[in-house]
Amino acid sequence: MNAFSVSVDVGRQRIKAMRLQSVYGYWGQPTSSIDWCEENYAVTYYIAEFYNTISSLVIAGFGLYGVFHWRKLRHELRFIILWLTIIAVGIGSALFHGTLLFSMQMMDELPMVYAMLVWIYIWMENETLLPRNKYLPIYLVLYGLFWTFVHSYLGFVTLFQVHFAVLVITGYVFVIRYAIKTRDYRVKVFTFLYITPFVVAFFLWSIERIFCHHLRTFQLHAWWHALSGLSCYFSVVLATTARHEQLGKNVQVRYNSFALPVIHVPEHSKSH
Repeated sequence: MNAFSVSVDVGRQRIKAMRLQSVYGYWGQPTSSIDWCEENYAVTYYIAEFYNTISSLVIAGFGLYGVFHWRKLRHELRFIILWLTIIAVGIGSALFHGTLLFSMQMMDELPMVYAMLVWIYIWMENETLLPRNKYLPIYLVLYGLFWTFVHSYLGFVTLFQVHFAVLVITGYVFVIRYAIKTRDYRVKVFTFLYITPFVVAFFLWSIERIFCHHLRTFQLHAWWHALSGLSCYFSVVLATTARHEQLGKNVQVRYNSFALPVIHVPEHSKSH
């Protein structure tokens, strides 16, 4: 094979790639293990699922707002880490929906699991100032690494969804048990504001999966993102309030211009 034939072959491959790109959009043929209801590249050539991508940034926005204020108010590191995982979920989701590439799908789904592992740690170590199980973070990190390997290698959609559901339900068990026994009405209200948006979001996510062709114009998956972001915000508000209540501190709830609560704890404060 001479240089001319090699050049022609390379040229043909480039033309083929360009044709595929023009059919599928800027990021080419999707490689993700799932493609959502929103029509691909319907709004712009550069974003696969426009509304799902933009709405994912709502989750990251809640996380950025939270990490800024929680760090400013010097809340514990566990809450800062939780906010950072929420930011990672939002950015990863935007990358996934924007490209529909498998590598970006992992950037979406793996942080969801990491966030839930942090969430479970917070509730398992909620009651005492010093850790009751100093090895718990190690166990959770090792589990996270194990799941990263398994999911990156297998990429099964149903397995991920079932696994994530188990983590969410486990978190709900911790939260609801605490909300039932506490006398602080704010914890009960924040529990409701944490669970309700997510339940509604999951309902919208589910009916879109079933009736996609009939409901595509409503962009219900985008609403799933927005409501999930709201649920994430109230989850940290709830966990912070419960944590300081358990430590016997006087929690002050203040609201910003968007009616979102921010938790303040005066230094050396004690509840009476």
